[in-house]
Amino acid sequence: FVVSNRRGEESARYDLVMGPVANDQLYATIRLYEQGVITSEAAIEMLRTHRLFDQLSFHTAEAATLLKFMEAVEVSGE
Repeated sequence: FVVSNRRGEESARYDLVMGPVANDQLYATIRLYEQGVITSEAAIEMLRTHRLFDQLSFHTAEAATLLKFMEAVEVSGE
């Protein structure tokens, strides 16, 4: 998904995507894969060593209906 999205390819077939938040380490690994320096298997193995945090990406209105408001928390700027 990430590589296709970076290439500007159609991603409309997905309602909801869950995966790690991209950071510099992740992008470096993806670049190596895109350039053909490493295989997809090697890229996946390298990505497993990164400490990443998951994110959700809602791509359709139907997927957004899965959201349920639970609470609001005010965060001080100080």
